[in-house]
Amino acid sequence: DPARGPVVDLPSISANISKLVPAATGEASNHWMPYIWTTETVPATGTYPRPAGAVAYQGGTDTGGTFTNHRDGTYTYVFGTNLTTAMRGGTAVGYERNRTTRVLIMLGGHSGATGDAHFDFVPDGSALTETRAIIDTAPCQTCHGGLQFQAHGGNRRSIEACQSCHVQGATDAESGNSLELRSMIHKIHAGGELASMQATGSTPFTVWGYGNAQ
Repeated sequence: DPARGPVVDLPSISANISKLVPAATGEASNHWMPYIWTTETVPATGTYPRPAGAVAYQGGTDTGGTFTNHRDGTYTYVFGTNLTTAMRGGTAVGYERNRTTRVLIMLGGHSGATGDAHFDFVPDGSALTETRAIIDTAPCQTCHGGLQFQAHGGNRRSIEACQSCHVQGATDAESGNSLELRSMIHKIHAGGELASMQATGSTPFTVWGYGNAQ
């Protein structure tokens, strides 16, 4: 807590886990691939670019896990997701013990202690040699500030958290637009300057996203 004492009364946490996939032929860099995906469906009511019932896949948080409070400021979380059978829609993600793997823990967001933390490691015990560190959280906070730079209710407060879900293949169901962090952030901050947005017939970059809020 602010006095650096242990927090002994956390009611719950959120967690996800991703692997770092090496760059394929033609790709500029490696990228994170979540083991846990959710399916978003365009609602039956409302006016959206894509038809009702259309689906999209997005990185998500674990469900069915076991959270244990040891009452001394330490906690244990056991994932409910079986990584060996993890799926993205109808496609197996593929568990790889030799890949850099990131566990992300998120807590709070509405009241009480709030924050996130991540840990990168290789499950097979080998040394951590491959990473992805393109931008830090601090430059974002230069404009947005520490309190403003948070998302999804307030418990995602770092670039490492954003990178874990906003990956290649993650899209907004209602618009069909990419939720990959690089693409989404560039279009949010400089959409009017991008050639794709200036082209005749182009439409504004819009996502309905979290909580279906545009």
